Amino acid sequence: MKQIKALYRFGNFYDTETKKRILIEDGTPVELHIPEEGILDADLNLIPNKFANADEKHIECNLFYWENEDAKFWKLYDAGQLLYFELTAGIRKRYETQYFKIVFQLRLLEDLYIYNRKKELKDARFFKCLCIVEECKSDFEFFEPLYAKSMNDALTKTYELYFSMFGKSTANAFDRLYLHNPDNPVREATEEIQAKEPVKFIEKSKAKKLKK
Repeated sequence: MKQIKALYRFGNFYDTETKKRILIEDGTPVELHIPEEGILDADLNLIPNKFANADEKHIECNLFYWENEDAKFWKLYDAGQLLYFELTAGIRKRYETQYFKIVFQLRLLEDLYIYNRKKELKDARFFKCLCIVEECKSDFEFFEPLYAKSMNDALTKTYELYFSMFGKSTANAFDRLYLHNPDNPVREATEEIQAKEPVKFIEKSKAKKLKK
């Protein structure tokens, strides 16, 4: 057993004498002595913002549209819709690499819109949408819910929460999100809905008044 005086900074522990990061083998049990005032009840970086209701989200899209008039909008899902995604990662240990394949459940807290400023269906993008990664559907004991500002933000934050030290998230939400099972990818739904009439918006001046 080695005793080290450390400072928790930037998400890492640093040796107060050497000022170097303390490198710990993943899965190593440690004993911490922390001043009570230094313990947080919640992650301040994951506190949710105010959620937009259906009318407020429509106005947000409306105002974005008038700044980008070549964009066409479609509402993909209502708030409350459940989506799923899978993350894979490998944690290198001293004598082995531990591999993870984990499925997470995401709930939309606002209506989800897509928009496209080009001609190809694959060029569609998700409009920002608050959501919560609320459940882990795999055998993973360290799960905790987290809030995100968009679909890509949800995937990135989830990966970085657990595996930031072992790689980078390169996942694209269009390719990773699915309904019920991987055979129902969200990308297919985004391409199908673009065959329908896009959302109609009111004049910019009226939208600004409603935004206030």
